[in-house]
Amino acid sequence: MSFISCRPVHRVLSPLCLLLAWGCHPEEAGPTTASLATARAKVEEAPPESLPADFLQDIQAALPEGQSVLVHHPEYLSSSFDPNVRVLAESDVWVTFVSEAATFLNALGYFTYPEGSPPTTTVGLQKHLIFGNASAWGSGGALTPGDRMHLGRFPAGTRIGFFLVSNGWDWGQVDDTRTTYYSLDALNPEPLPSQRRHLVSLYHPGAQRRVLAFEDFDRAHEQANNNFSDLIISVTSNPVTGTDPSGPSIPEKPCPESPTAAPASCQLLHQYCPALPSGVYALNPCGTGVTQHYCDMSTGGGGWTVAGWQSASAKTSLGVSSRGTPGSEDWSRSLTCIPFTEIRVFNRTFNDGFVQGYAAQTWSHTTVNMALGTNGTAFKQGTYGPPASQIMMGCVGYGYPAAGGVTPEFACDNDRVGGARGHLADYAGEYCAGGRLDFTWAWSNGSTCSYRGTPYTWGFAIR
Repeated sequence: MSFISCRPVHRVLSPLCLLLAWGCHPEEAGPTTASLATARAKVEEAPPESLPADFLQDIQAALPEGQSVLVHHPEYLSSSFDPNVRVLAESDVWVTFVSEAATFLNALGYFTYPEGSPPTTTVGLQKHLIFGNASAWGSGGALTPGDRMHLGRFPAGTRIGFFLVSNGWDWGQVDDTRTTYYSLDALNPEPLPSQRRHLVSLYHPGAQRRVLAFEDFDRAHEQANNNFSDLIISVTSNPVTGTDPSGPSIPEKPCPESPTAAPASCQLLHQYCPALPSGVYALNPCGTGVTQHYCDMSTGGGGWTVAGWQSASAKTSLGVSSRGTPGSEDWSRSLTCIPFTEIRVFNRTFNDGFVQGYAAQTWSHTTVNMALGTNGTAFKQGTYGPPASQIMMGCVGYGYPAAGGVTPEFACDNDRVGGARGHLADYAGEYCAGGRLDFTWAWSNGSTCSYRGTPYTWGFAIR
């Protein structure tokens, strides 16, 4: 059975015919399988890009041809890390050819599935062809570094997986009867689970793109070299923070220097170089320009992008707009576009804080009164109380049982019900010693209050 058959023409058109079913003139196209025919329009040729020289050098250093990843970087193959691309926010996604060092002429494609529900069989798996012949020009193919394909636009909560048909390009068509390796280990044929990983997935914080490197040979075979350089591609998204940057990163811990390009978050910067201390760093969350942010690189493992901090009596908000100088006594920075799965509300004066986890997302909150999460877990920032006071509060673990759920305009805590952890003010804290916090504030651990009316500095951070 063939995926696509194209008659090569001159140098310019040949790559299209070799790579794309729909890129050939009608008289040049051959039969296609049903599994790809319905989805081919989702994959489109995109203008090629110029890959930075230092980015290519970092890949070469991390994955040198002929060097076994199993021996030199076993952490790249950790079963605890899912190498499939996770979409955090609705995004356009591209695949760019970087290099190949294969003996075979391989075919590359992708498939999707919902986060947390990977397919357990290839039966019925809808496959989308990316490169019919994933070989370089002069190596049996027509690809050059920077050749790029647009996979489509994907909603948050999507996982993008990949498959490689080993030696699948049969000089004019893809032979899908040949051995296929998947980015989902469970779909691969090797007898031992430790042998079934065929994809190394690394993130480059400086370039803000993922690097995927494939092994096209049976890893249970005695001659397997495990170098994972048979095909190397990069994955980018728009927005740049639309896909999850977690996992092993390259270059490998270039401390004490920071990246030459500004990463999207403090978490990426910390991943890039764990030895960097807390302080002000250049970030580029939206991919539109560099701004200065304060990074907490030590608390709870580090990598926190700080929204800001301010006095307990302040009526201003944090993380919504930018004011002041990062790291000064009273300041805020907009967190727009920064990816996160955790929020930490902290008391800077008394070295205390509370963390709550949330579904992966990017920060898009622009209102002073806000709440995100579910009842009993939500992060709340806002005011609620006497108009003459309305001191800003911020907490995690927020819920408002009297209202039946999360209500941004209500207090962090009320009606004598505990649970909220962090900075409470005004109508909140009826369970606190001394009663409701009219015109004052307190620090709550969810059941008791402390520092009532005592000056302190509080803030929050995300990662």
